[in-house]
Amino acid sequence: MKSGELKHLTAEGQTLIERRDAMEFFRDQAAELFERHTGLTWRPRSGSMANRRALTALMIDSRDFIAARHHAKAETLMPVGSKIAFTGGQ
Repeated sequence: MKSGELKHLTAEGQTLIERRDAMEFFRDQAAELFERHTGLTWRPRSGSMANRRALTALMIDSRDFIAARHHAKAETLMPVGSKIAFTGGQ
């Protein structure tokens, strides 16, 4: 019983991975056509163009490090505590 469920879930996961890879392929092909047609490189509005298969643990660690450094830098500009607003007189 459990073996059948495991096979079913494994097959479903594999098809989802294949669908994601197909969409990445479509995106890459459309970007190449855009560049060939306009002469400009296409960039996504948000997110990354990193291919999931090429994403390594080192890349993930470096992204986490950069995000943590950015967060720490932003935190120094915003002190902890209540925010107080001042207004001018009439």
